[in-house]
Amino acid sequence: MPSNQIEFAISSMRYIYMKNIERHVDDNNIGNSDAIFQEYIIDNKDPEELDYEWMYLPDLNDQQEDISHIL
Repeated sequence: MPSNQIEFAISSMRYIYMKNIERHVDDNNIGNSDAIFQEYIIDNKDPEELDYEWMYLPDLNDQQEDISHIL
């Protein structure tokens, strides 16, 4: 996957996580906001603040790619 697509995917994921946390906080649903927070945060830090490497797997819906080495 090209670098610009990876950066776009990470930025989109971060935006969606943060918007959902905000929505649950606004609705006073702290349990759900905390659960979403725990899904994204690593050791109480934003992954963007760490030397963190995202892992991308091949599209498992792509029938033309051999994924037997993953299974």
